[in-house]
Amino acid sequence: MDILLDASVRAEADPYNLAPTASTAVATAVGDALALAIRHARNLTPEDFAQLHPAGQLGRNLRVTVRQVMHTGEEVAWARPESSMKSVILAMNHCPLGAACVKDESGALLGLITDGDLRRALETNDDIRRVSAGDLMTAHRQRWIRTHSFRMPFA
Repeated sequence: MDILLDASVRAEADPYNLAPTASTAVATAVGDALALAIRHARNLTPEDFAQLHPAGQLGRNLRVTVRQVMHTGEEVAWARPESSMKSVILAMNHCPLGAACVKDESGALLGLITDGDLRRALETNDDIRRVSAGDLMTAHRQRWIRTHSFRMPFA
């Protein structure tokens, strides 16, 4: 059985009817509707999607766990709340991941300092030597579990 889906548009949104604006929106909507209909008809699961699209970003997000991409130990810049900005910057230069983890004396994560946090601190403080890691860090709010995939909500 042949089926024709008419996805034509009378005119593009462009006043000169040149730029494919309305037609691309319609094509995207029809394509999405067809993909969802096939997913429903075949009872495809996220795991099926990951298997069928292993090289794409969505498939990768379904397969990759936090453990596979996380850095640990000496690969990470570490600081204590009382650490100076100079020591934080030196640690971040030694481990150039774009952030430093702030931990307490027992090793529990307290927060994170990013490169952007350092730039903002330089803009707002005349003397950054008076700013400690504890003053600058973003407090730890999220618990990351190594087995989580990137599609799962974190605890």
